Amino acid sequence: MTRLSLLFLVGLFTHAVLAETLAMALMRDGAIATIQLHVVDEQGRPIEDVEAHLGFWKPASALFALNRDSGTTDEEGNVQLSARCFTDGDYILRKDGYYPTQRHIRTPTPYHETIEEGFFSYRWRDPYVKTEVLRDIRNPCPMKAYSCVILKSPPKGETWGLDLELMEWLPPNGNGKHLDMLVSLELEPRQNRQDKWEEVMAVNLSFPNPMDGVQLCDKIEESDFYSTYQVDLTRPFETQLRLVGSEDRYHFLPYKQYLVFRVRSVVSESGEIVSAHYGKIYPTTNITSEEFSFRTVYFNPVPNDTNLEFDPERNLAPDETLRTNPLFLHNPPLILGADASVILAQRDQLLAQGIPALSQATGRFKLTQEQIENVDFQSKYVNNENLLPWPRKQDEFGDLADRWLHSDIKDLPFPYGRLLFKNLIQQGDLR
Repeated sequence: MTRLSLLFLVGLFTHAVLAETLAMALMRDGAIATIQLHVVDEQGRPIEDVEAHLGFWKPASALFALNRDSGTTDEEGNVQLSARCFTDGDYILRKDGYYPTQRHIRTPTPYHETIEEGFFSYRWRDPYVKTEVLRDIRNPCPMKAYSCVILKSPPKGETWGLDLELMEWLPPNGNGKHLDMLVSLELEPRQNRQDKWEEVMAVNLSFPNPMDGVQLCDKIEESDFYSTYQVDLTRPFETQLRLVGSEDRYHFLPYKQYLVFRVRSVVSESGEIVSAHYGKIYPTTNITSEEFSFRTVYFNPVPNDTNLEFDPERNLAPDETLRTNPLFLHNPPLILGADASVILAQRDQLLAQGIPALSQATGRFKLTQEQIENVDFQSKYVNNENLLPWPRKQDEFGDLADRWLHSDIKDLPFPYGRLLFKNLIQQGDLR
């Protein structure tokens, strides 16, 4: 080995050690992050007095670290926030008359190029600079809105009709009244060492009524209201749409897109639409061979009203529908059985299904923004370069080998779930 090669290898090793040391130091001590935001409306005009709130996750060991900051925009729409960053964080912008905007941010990498040592602590070398758009609240209207209604999935080879106003399959598979959309699933058999199942490869949507159809639209990211205000009638409506699953074969409507539909069209002799109903479907779609669910469906019951701006205070969905789709089901009938040995054998399942939810039913009550928090387990606990490599074997689990599974919280050794448990203890104030 030449001296030059030896120096090169020593340099690589030193670089790796420094990067690892810096990564661990950041997880322990954090780094001061500076966020510079310029807030405008959809016409590009600066918005004054917008509330801005910044927050980063922090470990329990950093009890007194200032990981949050707040401020308001000046007359030019500018605000600067600073807080101690350990890992991922979020900021949210709010002002009366506008929809909130929220964005997820991460510590810039590679650490040795983006983090520098300050007088008292580490800090981001460059500030995070971003122009954010707040969308104004215009004319929200009452709609029938359903969140996370779970239906039985159509079996392989069958096409079922769906009533979008009631979110029910048509008879004999449900109590729907109008045939708005036809749904079929493309299924393929799968198995590993423990189980066999059918995996959904694609979802086929079609519209049998002339002039009905769907538009696949790009969402306006980060805003709480991310569709258009009105249906774009200049765009064509597709009578058939095939949605291919993501890598996990579970989500079939990409997070960055949504659907706008037109149904129940009445057409004149000249081919003009006399009346129709419009609505939208927000991602994601959670579909398996057993369960079929859209995240949120909005149905405007007023004929020819193309308004897509929903007023959450005026949800027209019937109470009985919202109440019969709670977080926990009222089943199974086994719980009323007389065979004690069978009940004992299924004790854990019965407890999971029978204990009432401590939270209110999804779709029945409006949540404030402070009550909503999304956590990406995949990026936080599996893809995190500061944690141990995920231990699941490729030959056993195939595509699921490097994915977070809900059962990992109990099945994997504690070192892999340590950060999650610390987060649960901190967020739940369990110390």
